[in-house]
Amino acid sequence: MGGGGRRRALRARDGAAGHRPVNRDGQRCRERHAGPTGRRRESGDRDVGRHEPPIRDEVEQEGRVHSDWLAVRRLQGHRRKGQADVEHGGRACAHPAAASKEAIAKNAELKSTLEAGIAASNAGNDDEAIAKFVHATELKPDCADCFYNIAFLHSKKKDYDKAEAAYKKAIELRPDYSDAYNGLANIYNAQRKFEEAGAASLKAAELSGSKPGALAGGNADAMFNQGVILWNAGKIADAKKQFEGVIAANPNHAEAHFQLGMALVNEGNLPGAAGEFETYLKIAPTGPNAAQAKALVEQLKK
Repeated sequence: MGGGGRRRALRARDGAAGHRPVNRDGQRCRERHAGPTGRRRESGDRDVGRHEPPIRDEVEQEGRVHSDWLAVRRLQGHRRKGQADVEHGGRACAHPAAASKEAIAKNAELKSTLEAGIAASNAGNDDEAIAKFVHATELKPDCADCFYNIAFLHSKKKDYDKAEAAYKKAIELRPDYSDAYNGLANIYNAQRKFEEAGAASLKAAELSGSKPGALAGGNADAMFNQGVILWNAGKIADAKKQFEGVIAANPNHAEAHFQLGMALVNEGNLPGAAGEFETYLKIAPTGPNAAQAKALVEQLKK
């Protein structure tokens, strides 16, 4: 059971099936992703519970219009009633009320476009969703979340060049956009560009308030991704520290328990590995790696 034979390349969490929209900057909807997939890739890589913050909108969600939508209206020049001339198309507009109506109409178009993009994404129509979010960037060129959505959808399609460009544009617009850095880490990891993946993941972890190997606090998912990247780079001991850090920050992170178990198998610590697999089964009895964890427990305890 020991040795490097157990180590296979993993993929960080980057758009697993079952993701749901996220509205507001950095806030997730209650409908979360269905969890990691654990499916094998044609390259021999194995998913281990990928996680990347899913599609973002800037529209109503859970009965509320979030603050960013109000910001959109302000950014697009919506003026208070009675305000003086409004510059429009390079000309002084003699009718500010008309300009306000035009801004409101543009905001309504942006809102409907974003809603249509979310609906298309939820229906699995990725190309249509991309087109909607591209149109949204034409209406609001500084919409970082729109570029994030475009990148996320391109990454699902494995169109990594376009995904990379869109993630970088989102970061250009919002330099502290940790989720976009995580997205970059994931697509670099998928292409086995481990140095670039590690740098992007480290930046995401820093922006999320977590450090590699930290034993408490921070963003457990960013730490997990860092561990996956280290594992893929063959740095098993460093990856193990990351998985231990994830568990310290979030003891119920099932995939971290599974991966720590795999790291312990590589070390030859079979009793410890069995314990981690058992913990995984308690937390995620029907999880994507449940069958493998159960088989490993039975084998390790023989």
